[in-house]
Amino acid sequence: MSKRKRKTSAADPPKEEAPDRAAEAAEIEEVELSEEGLQLVGQLQAERDEAIAARQRALADYANYQRRAQENEVRALRDGVGSVVRSLLPALDHFDLALSQDADQITVEQLFDGVRIVREELGKALERQGVRVIAPEIGDEFDPNEHKAVLRQPTGEHAPNTIVSILQVGYAIDTLILRPASVAVAATPDDDDEQE
Repeated sequence: MSKRKRKTSAADPPKEEAPDRAAEAAEIEEVELSEEGLQLVGQLQAERDEAIAARQRALADYANYQRRAQENEVRALRDGVGSVVRSLLPALDHFDLALSQDADQITVEQLFDGVRIVREELGKALERQGVRVIAPEIGDEFDPNEHKAVLRQPTGEHAPNTIVSILQVGYAIDTLILRPASVAVAATPDDDDEQE
């Protein structure tokens, strides 16, 4: 192959401008290829075209995947909220029933029974959603993962770091603590010494 040098003239554009690729392509010498060379070029062009098509398919598949993933996320969130709301509806129905009663005709005992029923319905709704109640017993070992020590009480009846009273139950879903149980914990002898 021989190389040709391009001659410049006054009609040529200044060097800062991009070269005219069409003019350069016209100046390239054509090379004659053997039959084997032509087949190789054809094969390489076919492989290039297939690679370009495969890349375009992969990009389209990825765009579709992203769109479907986003739609699935929105649908899952909506379904999750819908499930929670559906499980709360019976409790709301009981509230509506209680509020529709004539206040002059209802006794305090009936009112408390109604509140108790609504509380049970809410508990069932939480249970259906996989929520478990964290309700430690007095004398249980204090667990900082599930309990929150609101105060320490000196006591001779319970071992140190055990629960002496439950102030508020907690709630969890599997290992996710929604709210720890608020408890009072038996003070250790060191705690008694510090208070003196």
